[in-house]
Amino acid sequence: MVVEGRGALAAERRRLVRRSERGAAPTELACLDVRPAEPVDVYERRLREVLASTLALAATVDFDAEELPTGSVPSWFLAVSAGGGAGVDLAVPDFARAGRACYLAHPGTDGPWEWEDWLSRFEPEFGMRGWA
Repeated sequence: MVVEGRGALAAERRRLVRRSERGAAPTELACLDVRPAEPVDVYERRLREVLASTLALAATVDFDAEELPTGSVPSWFLAVSAGGGAGVDLAVPDFARAGRACYLAHPGTDGPWEWEDWLSRFEPEFGMRGWA
């Protein structure tokens, strides 16, 4: 286990759950242009919910375990992260369905990811982030 990496993840989660001061962006992320199809505050809340729960798990979970815990992850994110061939439950909100459709249209070279694939990007020992 990489203690420094887990500590950094915990610090990133603490930073994420509150809005940063202007100009306080990490040097690794100088600019990110996001144009949500819904009100910005709603988009921001949903994004923070997913990232905060994921960072909390990544700072504490054993990545070598057979099954990773999902209790704190928003159910809509888990539902749309079921891989490319799986159907999506009718109870999934429209915004999540629309996002999944856009993602499946351009999933990258490895194909659609499942929940575990997303979480693995936060593993402290992994050393790289897929969005960087």
